[in-house]
Amino acid sequence: MNIKYGSTLKEFRTLYPVTFYIIAINTCTFIITVIFNWIYDDGYVQTSFGITSGRYEPWRFITYAFLHNGIQHYLGNNLFLYIMTPPIEYILGRRKFLIFILINIVVTPMGDFLFWSTDSLVGSSGICFGIMAIYYYLMISKRVVLSKQTVIILVIWSFLGWGSTFLMEHISISGHITGFVWGILFSLMVFRKNESIHHSKSHMN
Repeated sequence: MNIKYGSTLKEFRTLYPVTFYIIAINTCTFIITVIFNWIYDDGYVQTSFGITSGRYEPWRFITYAFLHNGIQHYLGNNLFLYIMTPPIEYILGRRKFLIFILINIVVTPMGDFLFWSTDSLVGSSGICFGIMAIYYYLMISKRVVLSKQTVIILVIWSFLGWGSTFLMEHISISGHITGFVWGILFSLMVFRKNESIHHSKSHMN
């Protein structure tokens, strides 16, 4: 399966609008975060709009997903979204993919809320782990053949993602696991047992 990314931002937005707007919102909120954290205190935006222990305002369970702690966190998540998400949006279609994203955003912090694996939760990592789970489901269950480049990126991100989850401090272990589990459950619901995925034995780039 050959995935066309588009040569311009406008074309990319037309082809993959859900992915485009997630990255766009992440970018806007990152710029806002840098500015307001500089004006006020470091961590001001994350504390005000992220999921924080003892703070249960309902908007936090949405706004947390578009905030990031630093440039490395922002680049890691959004590069993965840009490279790996378009094929999944293409396979699912915009409507199903949007449903997957919205439920992922709401479900991911539930694990963190129940187990409090970290004092705060921000970022799109839950979405990334959910996308990663869909890829593994398609490879193992649906026998979709990925391009060599896609497999390399998936393996590297899996290694770095799970490694940082369990080895680094202030990482939401339960949040990442919940996002991944939701990706598997969603795949089981959406992809029927005997349904082929756009000629599943062809390559996904």
